[in-house]
Amino acid sequence: MSIPISQVIKTFQGEGSCIGQPCILLRTYKCNLACTFCDSKYTWNDSDPTFILSDSNYIEFIDIINQYDTRNLLLTGGEPSIYFDNPIYNNMIIDLLPKFEIIEIETNGSFAPFSTLKLPDFKKIKFNISPKKINDIVLNNIKWLKNNNITHNIKIIHISDKYVLEMVDNLHMSITDNNLYILPFTDNNHKTDYLRTARFCIDNNINISPRFHMDVFNTAKNEYERII
Repeated sequence: MSIPISQVIKTFQGEGSCIGQPCILLRTYKCNLACTFCDSKYTWNDSDPTFILSDSNYIEFIDIINQYDTRNLLLTGGEPSIYFDNPIYNNMIIDLLPKFEIIEIETNGSFAPFSTLKLPDFKKIKFNISPKKINDIVLNNIKWLKNNNITHNIKIIHISDKYVLEMVDNLHMSITDNNLYILPFTDNNHKTDYLRTARFCIDNNINISPRFHMDVFNTAKNEYERII
């Protein structure tokens, strides 16, 4: 068993309900989708993983993470749920739970049931679901989170007004649900159209989230301090 990793960095959460909070970001390699507007294509289409986490280096890896005095852990990708049934990934979360105030999991929600993640409890876990396509797995995952009172947010990229409204409808949500965040679209030239998204959110009474890391670092890679 092993897990390919693209990045482990010290940074801050750039979007959503924990925006601005310092964190260690752990970005796994591989994704089940290939979105044309993806801002981290390097995790699945044009480079190799920088590190392979395995049984042989697991203890050393956990020790390295534990050396950093940082509030939160952000697990992202690629698509992290690809590894939810991997004992190494599951054990990594369990072993790091005592250290962090919050462990955020960024996922498109469409690959694997979240219930495959076997944790002693989910009190410190926050799921950030950014669905790119709606299937039964996404809908069942959101239902599972609600039924088990697990903290979660839904983030939708503002590709267009129609796109957002159709996504909300297909997710069986209300446009005014407090855990719904609309994120401005960032194009391939790293330009973010905040004004268009702000107008849409104000007119529709929806939460807007900036993408602060994109503004600061001008890239989703945001390598302030590389750990691995």
